[in-house]
Amino acid sequence: MKEDKNFVNKFYKTKYPKDTHKLELDSCYNYYNGLCHQFLKNKKKLSHPIIPIEDEIRNKIENYISINKANEYGKETIKYYNMLQQSIMILQKYYENI
Repeated sequence: MKEDKNFVNKFYKTKYPKDTHKLELDSCYNYYNGLCHQFLKNKKKLSHPIIPIEDEIRNKIENYISINKANEYGKETIKYYNMLQQSIMILQKYYENI
């Protein structure tokens, strides 16, 4: 549990890639950040369900990464996206059956 909390905390404190603002994903990032915040505060139940990343959002992110993978923005987005996916899996691990 401690390793999971440390990972989620690291993700929670990571600013989402600023260049991705143009993809209009701020609300998506904020949604998952809110769930992570509740996990870090040891909430027994989350205020919202853990929704997998929608295909449209996943496609926007993966397309952005594909175009920008060689530059700093792309590398930053790859790292953030991987952390986001891992954090969602951790949340599901603890809240899936609640």
